[in-house]
Amino acid sequence: MEVPRVREKYQQTLELCRANNDKIGEARVLFQLGVLELEEGNLVESRCRFEESGNVFNGLGHPSSDQINAEISYRLGTIDLWEGKYSEARPRFEQWLIRMRAAQNLSSEASVVGILGKIDYAEKRYGSARVRVSEALSIQTHLRNDIERVRLLSTLSSIDVAEGHDGDAAKSLAAGVKIARDIRSPLVEMEIFEEVALFAWKRGHRRIAILLLGICKSFEGDVGSANRDRIAKGFSQMAQTLQLSESSVEDVILQSRQEYRNDRAARLVEQALQ
Repeated sequence: MEVPRVREKYQQTLELCRANNDKIGEARVLFQLGVLELEEGNLVESRCRFEESGNVFNGLGHPSSDQINAEISYRLGTIDLWEGKYSEARPRFEQWLIRMRAAQNLSSEASVVGILGKIDYAEKRYGSARVRVSEALSIQTHLRNDIERVRLLSTLSSIDVAEGHDGDAAKSLAAGVKIARDIRSPLVEMEIFEEVALFAWKRGHRRIAILLLGICKSFEGDVGSANRDRIAKGFSQMAQTLQLSESSVEDVILQSRQEYRNDRAARLVEQALQ
């Protein structure tokens, strides 16, 4: 079902819950609306929905309010992370990590450790970031969670680049691309191709970089608006730097799609990582 239709259905259910004074139902629908808006990258609206949900549950004195507040805090931490509010995000994720370890939820523990590693990286705490990301990668490898492995390898490559270890970064990205190509997840492929494109651009392989971002644009119909907007902005900036004409930009996009359809993306990645 398309997002607008899902949103409309939730809105109708929300109105029905309010009309019937069903506070628990109202809080649950508000939470689901928060999840939906977060997945679409609508951060302001998502935050409002989560906070509304928490306020309704807290007003009820519901027995599960503590768990629900923790889940809402985790989601708000995700929004903080996307907005670059790392000092606000960190304690939310640290509290969630304590809960997941107490519950012996290994998958969620690995996920949060990885997120904390990304926060460390963003705050230039590279030593701590490497330890956390490596720990999370080890757990996700054990759990055979290939999607998270790709994302963690991408983060590890960013740490390597920040510390001047471009060779190690290339190896991490190459491993991530291989896994992503095997699992064929549009979002994950887009994410890792984007990282390789940025790496290639930094190393002066500019034509290859914009072709890789062109491949990312081919996934526009399969990813959320926040991802589409970020890729479009990056592609536009590269095109402007290269002083490409409008027709040249169209040629790049066409060539990118042909490279991907003809399964030649691996060749581009290999050239990008040289």
